[in-house]
Amino acid sequence: TLAGTAEVGSGFSPLLWKVKATPMLFTKKRQAIISYQTNNTGNDLSREIMDFSFESFGSNLNTNEQDLLFLAEASEPPFSKERWLDNQSHLGSINYLTKLKNDLELKVNLTYLNDAQKQYGSRNTRFFTGNDTISIFENSANQFFSNAVNGKFILEKNEDKNYLKNKLELKGNWASGNGELLRSGALVEQGLKTPFKAIENSFMLLNPVGKQLVTFNSNTAYMDSEENLLVQPGQFPNLLNDSIPYSITEQVLEKTEFFTNNSAGIRKALGKFNISPKIGFYIREQNLESNLYGIATEAERNYRNDLQLNSSEFYLDNTINYKSDDETWNLRLRTDLAYKNFSSEDGFYPEERKLSRLIFEPNFFLNKKLSALWETEISAGLNYNFGDISRLYRGYVLTNYRNLQRYDAPISETRSENYRYNLRYRNALKQIFISGSYSFQKNKNNLLYASFIDAFGAGIMQAQEKENISSSHVIGLDLSKYYSKLNTTFKINTNYTLSSRIQLLNNALVDIDNTNYSGGLSIASEVNSWLSANYDGSISIYQTQIDAVELQKIYSNRHLLNLYFFLWDDQYLNFGGEYYTSSIIETNANYFLNLGYEYSFSKPKIDLSLHWNNILNTEEFVNISSSEYSFIETSYRLRPSQVLLSLKFSF
Repeated sequence: TLAGTAEVGSGFSPLLWKVKATPMLFTKKRQAIISYQTNNTGNDLSREIMDFSFESFGSNLNTNEQDLLFLAEASEPPFSKERWLDNQSHLGSINYLTKLKNDLELKVNLTYLNDAQKQYGSRNTRFFTGNDTISIFENSANQFFSNAVNGKFILEKNEDKNYLKNKLELKGNWASGNGELLRSGALVEQGLKTPFKAIENSFMLLNPVGKQLVTFNSNTAYMDSEENLLVQPGQFPNLLNDSIPYSITEQVLEKTEFFTNNSAGIRKALGKFNISPKIGFYIREQNLESNLYGIATEAERNYRNDLQLNSSEFYLDNTINYKSDDETWNLRLRTDLAYKNFSSEDGFYPEERKLSRLIFEPNFFLNKKLSALWETEISAGLNYNFGDISRLYRGYVLTNYRNLQRYDAPISETRSENYRYNLRYRNALKQIFISGSYSFQKNKNNLLYASFIDAFGAGIMQAQEKENISSSHVIGLDLSKYYSKLNTTFKINTNYTLSSRIQLLNNALVDIDNTNYSGGLSIASEVNSWLSANYDGSISIYQTQIDAVELQKIYSNRHLLNLYFFLWDDQYLNFGGEYYTSSIIETNANYFLNLGYEYSFSKPKIDLSLHWNNILNTEEFVNISSSEYSFIETSYRLRPSQVLLSLKFSF
């Protein structure tokens, strides 16, 4: 069987293409699907190789690439990448399944992605330091390249009294990027390389023993990444080069990591209760080496790292579940007990940092059906989080051209309390659904992060040992109602968030409060047999206070409308419109119109579609975002108006 898609189009850019071919082979013992696709229409193929499945192999870590160095770039707009992504992508994959002896199955998945992207935009950032406001404006043009290889080999056996699964995964990504950035009439050139490799093996075994289910999990991985950031001209001359301008800064960094997590557990039913104790151990070793070249400072060790962090954990977890016969009560209680040990050494600093903790992390969940229409949920939990090597290095690291960071402080420790209450009403006969919730989180931290921002927007971030507390309150309400006479469903949602924390900004200790209000309305209607309409709109208001002084509010609106015309049985017409506004000082509006037509041939079996995207040829999108103490106004260059003709066929 061969299935495929071919698209060609034109617009205010060179010829567009989008091609996909998928030959398939199916026999009694073997199955194979081979796929190749390529496009330059803004379709992000990297999402198709991401694993969104959930597999409980007993590990709370992942082997995804996490870079410390990056290029300064504009933030992504809040809509589909096909609206703005300027790409040339190629993706090939092989999926193979075969049956072996003893009821074993072997699954093989191999993928290769070659991806090139261009990003153009500008960014206007305003930092609020309590005593001053610092503004910087940047124009950026970046290119990113990726060659990613991924291989999965899964051996699985699924019988009535035995389940076995072993997954071996190999990852490699040879990524790079370069860019030019213009600010205050000065040109900054950037170059980045971030090759990454990882190997991971996960094993799971389940066996029933009497009325109990015995489980064993093992997860082991090794990761290696080498990062190189080159910036011209040299940055932070006052700090790095005795206040003398210099030509180039080069940040070199290498990270390696090994971890293994192994556990054994049992699940046993005791009447209406289910008890699941689990015992295990976990070992993790991380190494980070870095050096900053091109500088003339005498305090060289302040800009180098030779760091090793070893951590281990022995844990005893237990989960108790209870469900009444009439299912009016549903209770879950987790009582996790662990002994954690951390030890950190740096070749440039004689002091060794250590931390040992015996922690108890209870988590409670209760669901109670109050009546046939009402039910309520209550949950509470206590959790601990300890910092990893990415927030432990003592020597400065240039993470991008205007950010210099160090964490000359003890191992970070965060104690989090979480509480949540939810009340739901469900009336299927009248098709009314209401849900209201309140949640509260309180974090107690042993480290306080200090930021210093100079008049040019360059930031230096450090960590200090100072106990501090942050908190957040979230209130939400959702309402859904279907009107049969109108064939229409209305949905309303509202959300209020208040968060508070303290921060050191330019040597001043400030209280930062962030408030966010948001509300949305969606309407889905089948107007008649030949017309359907969908509307989705939202509004949000973001407010920041620094030491009780209110900053400018951020307002944003988003409105989407789609109309579907089913004029004939074998074809339909789609018209869509989008409207976005956001503001700090003045309102910026963005409009988009799209038109689509699809026709299905019965003989031969071919689907023809014609899409005209961005009819108004909107060239840029202006978006407002914010952090705890900054507002960012981003202008992003969009894809031009384009027409795509698509043919989908199989034979």
